[in-house]
Amino acid sequence: MPSLLNKYIDQIKTEAKIEENKINSEIEKKNRELTSIKEKVDLEAIKATEEIYNTIQNKEKTIAKILAETEEETRQLLAEKEKVLSENISIKENELESLKQDFINIDLDIKNKLKTLSLTNKIEELKGQCDYYEIHNKKLAAVADGYKATLKGDDDNTDLQKKIGEMQAITKVLSGSITTEIPQRTIKPLIFCKVEPESAQEVVESLSNQFMQDNGRIFNTEEMTNLVVSVNQSFLTILSGPPGTGKTTTATRLAKALHLGGSSDEQNFLHIPVGRGWVSSRDLLGFYNSLKNVYQESRTGLYNFLSRPASINDEALKLILLDEANLSSIEHYWSDFLGLCDVEHFNRPIETGIPHPEKRIITVNENTRFIATINNDSTTERLSPRLIDRAPIINLSNHINSFSNSTDKIFDGAITAKNLRALFYKEGAQLNKSDEITLNNIINILRENNGTLGQPVLISRRKENAIANYCEVAGEMIGSDVAMDFAIQQQILPHIEGYGTNFRNRLLKLAEVLNKSYPRSAAELDRIIASGNEFTGSYSYF
Repeated sequence: MPSLLNKYIDQIKTEAKIEENKINSEIEKKNRELTSIKEKVDLEAIKATEEIYNTIQNKEKTIAKILAETEEETRQLLAEKEKVLSENISIKENELESLKQDFINIDLDIKNKLKTLSLTNKIEELKGQCDYYEIHNKKLAAVADGYKATLKGDDDNTDLQKKIGEMQAITKVLSGSITTEIPQRTIKPLIFCKVEPESAQEVVESLSNQFMQDNGRIFNTEEMTNLVVSVNQSFLTILSGPPGTGKTTTATRLAKALHLGGSSDEQNFLHIPVGRGWVSSRDLLGFYNSLKNVYQESRTGLYNFLSRPASINDEALKLILLDEANLSSIEHYWSDFLGLCDVEHFNRPIETGIPHPEKRIITVNENTRFIATINNDSTTERLSPRLIDRAPIINLSNHINSFSNSTDKIFDGAITAKNLRALFYKEGAQLNKSDEITLNNIINILRENNGTLGQPVLISRRKENAIANYCEVAGEMIGSDVAMDFAIQQQILPHIEGYGTNFRNRLLKLAEVLNKSYPRSAAELDRIIASGNEFTGSYSYF
C-alpha cells in the first residue's frame, strides 16, 4: 500500500515538474515579447520626443519671426505718430508765437491808450492852469495899470498902500503860498433810534420788514442775515449778479432801512457810479496840484465825505456804494483802501500829498463800509485774486422768494455802529467741530497737489478766519449748516479758476462733499461745471 502511494506521489511530482517547465517556458516567452514591446515603445517615445522638440523649435522660430515683424511694424507706427506729433507741436508753437505777438500788440495798444489818456488828462490839467494864470495875469495887469494911474495922479499915500496890499495878495496867490480851501458841505445830522436793539435777530427782522414795505426785492430771513452780517464784518462786500437782480437798489435800500440817508442826502451814505477807464486813486479821491497848491477833489465826493469834521454822525455806519465797480480795475483805483480790508492794517492813514500837517492824511473812520456791485461780462474787468481774498462775494442770482415775518417792529432811527459791532462781531470766533472738519476737507480737496486733479486752488488763513467769524454769528440765527453754506458760496467758490479735464475732476470731488448738506454752494458749483463744459473746459466762478 505505501509503495502504491509513493508511486502516485512521484507521478504527480513528475507531472508538476513538466507543468512548471511549461509555465517557465511560457514566462520566458512573454518576457521576450515584453522586452521587444518595451524596446519598440522606447523607440517610439524617442521618436515622438524628437518630433515634439523639432515642432517646438519650429514654433519658436515662427514666434521669433512674428515678434520681429511686429516690432518693426510698431517702430514704423511709432515713427509715423512721432512725425504727426512733431508736426502738431510745430503748428502749436507757431500758433503760440502768433498769440504772443498778438498779446504784445494788445499790450502795446493798451499802453498807448493809457498813455494817450494820461496825456489827455495832463493837457486838460495844463489848460486849467493856463486859464488860471491868464485870469490872474489880467488881474495883475489891471493892478499894474492902477499903480501907474495912482503914481501919475493926485491920489494920496493911503490909496497907494491899498494898491500895494492888493498887489501882494495877488502875488501870494500866483506864487502858491496860499492854499485854496475846499468848502465843506452842510452835513445833515442823523436821527438815532430811541431804543437800541438787544439782539442781532431783532435787527435782521426789522430790516426785513422794511424791505417788505418798499415793493423791492424781498429778502428772506436767511438772505437778510447773510447780507447784514457780511456788511458789518467786512470792510468791502461785493454784490454780484446779472442786470436786474437788484444789486444797486439793495445797497440803497439797506442804507435807507438803517436810516443813514439817501443818495442825495449829505448824511452817511454815498453813491459813487464808477467810470470806465479809472486807473488810480485820483479818479476816486482826487489829487494834490502842487502848481496851484490845492487839493483837487474828485467829483465822486469821496474826499469830502471822508474828511468831514467830527459830528454825531460818526457814531453810525458810513456806507459807500461803488456802483458798477468793475467797469475799471478795482485794485487800481481803490488801491488806497485795499490794505484796510485787513483788521491789523485798518487804522493805516491815506496820504493825500498835501504838504500841510493837518491835511496831509485822511484817517478812515472804523465805522466805514464799502459795498461794490459788479457784473460779469466782456465789458468789465476781472477781479484779482488779491481782492477776492479780502471780500465776500454775494451772488444775488440764486434767490428763494420766501419770507417769514415774526415781528412788526421797525426802528425809528439809526443804530449806533458800536452796538452793531457788538451784535454782529465776536472776538476770537471759532468753528464748531463739525464745521471745522467740513471746511478742512473742502480746503484739502482744493489745494491737493495731484496732477490728476489739475492745478490746486489755495485758500488763505484770512479766509478761514472770515468764515469762522461769519459762522459764529450767522449760525446762531439761521443754523450752522445754512451759515456754512453761505460762507462756502461767497468766500470759497469765488477762488475757483482752472481748466481741463483734470481740474474738472477736482470740482466733481468737491461736489460730492457739497451735495450732502450745502444746496446753495452745490448749485453754484454745478453752474461753474456746466459753464466750463460748454466753454472749452475753462472753469471759473465769474
